[in-house]
Amino acid sequence: MPKKKNTGVGSIDVAIITTLVEEFNSVRELLNNCRRDLGRPDAPNLFSWELGNIPCVNNKVSYSVVLAQAGRPGTLSGFQATYKTIQRWKPEYVFFVGIAGGLKPKELSLGDIVISDVLWGYEYGKIENQFTPRNDLTFRSDVSLLTGVKAFKLRLNQVKRFESQRPNGRRGVKPSIVVGPIASGDKVVDNPTQEFFASVMKAWPKLLAVEMEGVGAAQAISLSQSEGLTPRFIMIRGVSDIPQTEKRKSKILLAKERDRWKQYASNIAAVFTVRYIQNGLPTPPKDSDFPKSLPFEHKQGMLLKTTRAKKSLKRDLSDSNRNSQESKRNLLRSSVVKALEAITRYQNDDGGIPAARPGQTSGAWTTGSCLESLLLCRFTPVEKYHNCRKMIEYLLNSQLEDGGWPLIASNVSCTMSTGHVLSALILCKKLCEDNKRLRARVLKSIESGLNWLEKKRNSDGGWCVEPSGKSDATETRIAATYYALRPYWMLGSSFKNLKIIQDAVHLIVPLQRDDGGWPYISGNSIDNTSNVSNTARAILIILRSGYLTPDANTIRRAVSYIKRQRLQKSSWELNVEGFFAQDSHGQNVYHNNGPCDALEALLYARESGNDVKESIEWLIRTQKEDGIWELCSANPKDTSYYRAWTWSTTEFIYVLNLALETLFN
Repeated sequence: MPKKKNTGVGSIDVAIITTLVEEFNSVRELLNNCRRDLGRPDAPNLFSWELGNIPCVNNKVSYSVVLAQAGRPGTLSGFQATYKTIQRWKPEYVFFVGIAGGLKPKELSLGDIVISDVLWGYEYGKIENQFTPRNDLTFRSDVSLLTGVKAFKLRLNQVKRFESQRPNGRRGVKPSIVVGPIASGDKVVDNPTQEFFASVMKAWPKLLAVEMEGVGAAQAISLSQSEGLTPRFIMIRGVSDIPQTEKRKSKILLAKERDRWKQYASNIAAVFTVRYIQNGLPTPPKDSDFPKSLPFEHKQGMLLKTTRAKKSLKRDLSDSNRNSQESKRNLLRSSVVKALEAITRYQNDDGGIPAARPGQTSGAWTTGSCLESLLLCRFTPVEKYHNCRKMIEYLLNSQLEDGGWPLIASNVSCTMSTGHVLSALILCKKLCEDNKRLRARVLKSIESGLNWLEKKRNSDGGWCVEPSGKSDATETRIAATYYALRPYWMLGSSFKNLKIIQDAVHLIVPLQRDDGGWPYISGNSIDNTSNVSNTARAILIILRSGYLTPDANTIRRAVSYIKRQRLQKSSWELNVEGFFAQDSHGQNVYHNNGPCDALEALLYARESGNDVKESIEWLIRTQKEDGIWELCSANPKDTSYYRAWTWSTTEFIYVLNLALETLFN
């Protein structure tokens, strides 16, 4: 039997939000140990909250569940019920479950299930001679939930209990499960050909269904995420009616049809949701099977003489460790969310991110770095995808004719910019699924950029900073080689299957010094002095290419070198590299973000000791009040560097999200 879970405040795994009584009761019937929340004077039961659990078939524990009822239709009700439920119960997952109207008679039938990959607030727009909806009030479902839903198959025996309830009397019918965009607004749509809604369908012809609460719920998710919470959201609806033209079906008949199918559609959506949760969510149930303190037997003057006492102490210590870990995780998560808000606040009108400081010209390298960080971070609020779309447009527009991207605004392609931008655009392919034209531009841009990288590779297997430059700007660098390889890793290539990666690894590995580090290199010129940033990038090239594992001697020596360079109770110093760029009148200098480079390498090397923890603590301490990180050295006496804001912040978002994924999952 599954273990019962303690469903106290803050220990809830799943929140299921409904609107109608039929929807609420359909879910309630499927929950185990369901009971009403009695509330408190300081926390009344606002939305008919009931607590229960759903046994997990792949685990001996259950997911704890809070069920809520918004009470009335509309986006505002959806927002209020979802936001208050999140604030009170702090769930890991939020499901909005109920009924919807189908918009595709040829693709959907009554009783089918529609699942949102994108929610569109269709009433947001402009009225001139006619209503013109805008496309930027959109909210995406959580990727991990969406992937799980697509993989989950609804078996026939899971709907048998409702076969007799089908209003048309048909038995043995397996409902279709369709994933796609859903429209959300405050109107009951009985005739989709009416002028107002016809403009909606024209703007987004692939809409599957329409409902009335989802966009409000998604806005509540977004607000909660900006406040440091991290609920994952998806909406699941049963089709209760299929609005058509008045000529084909009268309003009275449509209303009767909706009433006849309302209960069945509610049931089928509830069954699918609960069975999906039973099958297993992306993360296991929270481990709250035991109270925070357990009594244990002891005798005065004797220490833990009984087996029961030892087990109890072990549980107490485990709870204490979990609380400490959760506190650190929340602090780190809040730091990342704060930085996400800050960096998007500085976005320029052209869609790019200022190259180094707010108000400056947009930089392709910085924008690519920011876009990649936002797309990889699962704490990115859904409304930030509008910022991402603008960044994509900027990057597509700033690509040079030769296929590369400049470091800032110029006509000279830079390897580091090109590699970073390509990594981001490869991640963007799914974000552009609902826009074929944009997706085609992204794919063409990626192809052109990869061709540029292949053509500009040096004969030794590495890359330089600016292939069209002069002097040592055309000579191989570890930094340039690292950024050139990033898009290939993003595409899933490795040492085993791509010669480009093999050549680069064979170039880098022999350059390791006796102290375990890697030096500054420029073509055939090698400075025998190791430095942290190049050592970190060499580690990443080797590990991310799959050439060696973290326990290999080469990696352990390099990790030991990086650890020795860290300042006590702090992080690492910065270092710089110089090169002569095309048409320059003097040496150009670019900064290596030593603290970020070193931390990323240690995380990939599976390090989790004091060097990692104290470096993260230093980062959190040095974050500015507005959320940005100014490029700074762990050595307070070192002031010989340009105090960048933007690209340093995007890099720290990336590495701290990596820390969250590797240390706390």
